[in-house]
Amino acid sequence: MQAAMNDPIERYRANYRSEILPRRYDGRANVRNNALVYAALAVASALAMGSMGRPARAAWIALAASLLVFNLFEYAYHRWVSHRRQPGLRRSYQRHAGEHHGFFDAANMTSPRMEDYHITVHPTGTIVAYFIAFNLAFAPPLLWLWGLPAAGGFALGIALSLLQLDLLHFYYHLAPSTPMCRFFDRFGYMRLLKRMHAAHHDRRLMASHGFNITHPLCDFLLGTFPKEALRDGPR
Repeated sequence: MQAAMNDPIERYRANYRSEILPRRYDGRANVRNNALVYAALAVASALAMGSMGRPARAAWIALAASLLVFNLFEYAYHRWVSHRRQPGLRRSYQRHAGEHHGFFDAANMTSPRMEDYHITVHPTGTIVAYFIAFNLAFAPPLLWLWGLPAAGGFALGIALSLLQLDLLHFYYHLAPSTPMCRFFDRFGYMRLLKRMHAAHHDRRLMASHGFNITHPLCDFLLGTFPKEALRDGPR
C-alpha cells in the first residue's frame, strides 16, 4: 500500500476519489442511463429519418455529413479547448488536461474500479446537451431545405457519434480482463485506436498528438496522428 501511494498516479487517484468524486456517484447507473438515452435518441432520430417512408438520398447524405461534422468537432474541441485554456471554458480544460490526464498516463491507462467511470464516461446530461446543441444548430436549415427525413438523418448521425465517443473512450480505459475489452481487443483496428489514445496520454504528446478520440480522420489530415500507435505489441 505504501509503495502504491508513492506512485504519483495512485496518489492523484486517491485524492480524486476523496475530494472530487461525488459521494453518491454510481458508475453502473451512469452507464445504464447513458445506454437508455442513446437508445431513445437513436430510435427517435431513425423514426424522423423514415417519417416519409423510405429515407431519401438527402437523409443519408445528412447522416454521413453529421458523422464528418462531429469528427471535426471532436478533434477541434479536444485540441483547442480540452488542451488549451480558453476564456470562459477553463473548466473544460481543468476537467480534461488536469483531472483526466492526472488520473491516467500512458503507463497507467486502466482502472478496475466502477467508481472510476466518473472520469471516463460522459454524464447523461452532457449527452443530451450536446445532442440538443448540434440539432439546434443544424436542424432548422435541413428542415427548410430537405424536410424532416434529412433532419432526422443528421440527428441519427449525432446520436451515433456521441455513442461511439462514449463507448470507445470507455473501452480505452477499461480493465483488460473485462469481457468487453477482451472482445474489442480481437480486432486490429480497435487495438490501433486504443494505442492511439494511450500515446495521447503520454505527457510528452498529449498537447500535440492524438486528438481524435474515435476515428483518427482529422489527426491524419492535420498531421497529429501519433506514429507510436502504429506499433502493435502483444495482446
